[in-house]
Amino acid sequence: MKTIKKIITISLATALTLSMTGCAKDKNTDKDISVPILETQNLEFNTTKAEVGTISQRYSLSGLYANPYTTTITFEQSGEIEEIYYKQDTNVKKGDILVKIKSEELEDQISEQEIRVNAAEKTLANLKKSGSDSIEISIAEIDFELEKNTLNALEKELEKSYVYAPHDGVINNANYYYFDDNQIVKRCEKRDFFGFMTDTDTSVLCGVVYGSELSDVRFGTEVNISQGDTRDIKGTVTDIINTGVVDTRVVYVVTPNDKGIVFSGSDEIEINITVSEKSDVVIVPNDVIKQTGERVFVYIVVDGIRIETDVETGLVDNLLGITEITSGLNGTETLVLN
Repeated sequence: MKTIKKIITISLATALTLSMTGCAKDKNTDKDISVPILETQNLEFNTTKAEVGTISQRYSLSGLYANPYTTTITFEQSGEIEEIYYKQDTNVKKGDILVKIKSEELEDQISEQEIRVNAAEKTLANLKKSGSDSIEISIAEIDFELEKNTLNALEKELEKSYVYAPHDGVINNANYYYFDDNQIVKRCEKRDFFGFMTDTDTSVLCGVVYGSELSDVRFGTEVNISQGDTRDIKGTVTDIINTGVVDTRVVYVVTPNDKGIVFSGSDEIEINITVSEKSDVVIVPNDVIKQTGERVFVYIVVDGIRIETDVETGLVDNLLGITEITSGLNGTETLVLN
């Protein structure tokens, strides 16, 4: 980086006032001469040079082990909640019953169907015991299977009256405090939202960014993972999770190619992603680029004069702080940093 000083010279015209009474030799002639004054002003520019070189579009994320997957829990059946089996903000185990919906009518149907199944089973046993012909036994076997199938269908429907924990974790349910003391609450429409939970026992390597997704980072994008002395471990982006418009976070799930590698300890985990690279292109420091609305420009210095020059940009390497210029510069210019 160097400094350029621009010298501004202000010349004042020489004013000569003569009292003209004859010729220059007249003793009464007064000469009033205004001497030229040279005034200088130093304007300093912090400058740098445009270059022709190689640029990569790269991102660096801080890695951590976490579980970014949230399971939404819904009611499978309309009805009134009969009983709550868990406490808010406490751990539950996979398969634990969380809630039961009232289902007296369905339970009565199941009790009646169990009687039919028992009766059909007993009829079949009696026919076999008495030596009835094969046609009667075949009909009884079919009846028995039909009654059992009906019972199985009713029992599966009853299962929808229960809400189970999908995995170990903590239930988060904003409606919990609407439940009354008797644990019988408002009617819930079919597939209504009940709550959600995160699996606390499973964790994966994640990199998080806030705002929009990273440009050109997709499923299968290769990454380099480093921690302390463990450097440049190859990995792959195996999932991208966008949390939505509120507190927008984008989580990149990264899986090392060597499944046996687990990063641990106090050193920060670095996830470096290179999505593209170009050679023999004009590159400039990010700090020289100015933007007003949609117009992008830089200041170049020509013969000590600062001149605005419109440019078009390409790849940006935020790690090195440089940007590709695709139009407007040839790579030899002196650029103003401030």
